[in-house]
Amino acid sequence: MHYLIEEVLNNWPEKLKLDYSYTIALSGGIDSVVLLNILVNIKKIKPLIFNAIHINHNISQNSNDWEKFCKNLCIKLNVPLFTNHYTIIKSGGESLENKARNARYNSFKKLDSQVIILAHHQNDQIETMLSQIFRGSNLHNIAAMQNLSSKQNKTFWRPLLNISRQEIEAYASEHDLPYINDESNFDTKYLRNFVRHDVLPILKRWDKDITRKLLNVNSQLQNALELIDEVSKLDLAFTTNNSEIINLEKFKTISFSRQCNLISYFITNNNIPLPSEKMIKEFTRQAIQSSWDKSPKLLLTNNSNLIKQKNDIYIKNSE
Repeated sequence: MHYLIEEVLNNWPEKLKLDYSYTIALSGGIDSVVLLNILVNIKKIKPLIFNAIHINHNISQNSNDWEKFCKNLCIKLNVPLFTNHYTIIKSGGESLENKARNARYNSFKKLDSQVIILAHHQNDQIETMLSQIFRGSNLHNIAAMQNLSSKQNKTFWRPLLNISRQEIEAYASEHDLPYINDESNFDTKYLRNFVRHDVLPILKRWDKDITRKLLNVNSQLQNALELIDEVSKLDLAFTTNNSEIINLEKFKTISFSRQCNLISYFITNNNIPLPSEKMIKEFTRQAIQSSWDKSPKLLLTNNSNLIKQKNDIYIKNSE
């Protein structure tokens, strides 16, 4: 048995039972194809029930070819496949990347499966961390991804998060696995690609051990945020009656740092990506300083705002 198969099997989270229903997100790229192959091999020795989903964003001119590739691959491996289509168009405000991400999570939300399996790996973790730092993001975004996370009543599992891209490429080569290459992955006008192709190679030339050091920082940050979230959870219970509306008067009694952390926690609790730390701090400042009749807002997505109105802070969705 290949060591990557053993790695996934031996590190199967205790809370995820093998008889749960699983869905793997299959893009057709090397990461998800390797993960699919690993799961197929595990299924030969364990009572694992899983299917796959491919989300066609219709961004690339090759999108339909990638969908066809995934269909043929799943037929060959006898894995049920669901496909969803979206038309993602770049416009002002929300980024193309964020729109595609929201489309994926909308698709995941509709699945019957209890667990969604994602093919993020070690290099993705570092790229996400650095990209979010360069964007000036909130610490929760900088801390990047966790092996297990929950969203929209689904559990998301990333079994390859401790596996490097080099190990994944070696597995694909050893097993002669076909996969597609998304041409946009090489376009350095996108920050993640700039980090991958330009920034990280320079850092590695400067320090060959930079990957381990960055991952260590990420691990420490996630541990610290776990403690911060425990405090935010207590603050949310103190300032709200139903977790949907923050009482401004109670909100004002906690420190500014805890106010900002609570706002971040409140937003993520509503399954919305976090804006920058600067924007959160500015909204918090305006919320506690504005007069009764003023209603400062923080744009979260194209159709939702965080708003302070009279004595309440809540998320308002546009109709």
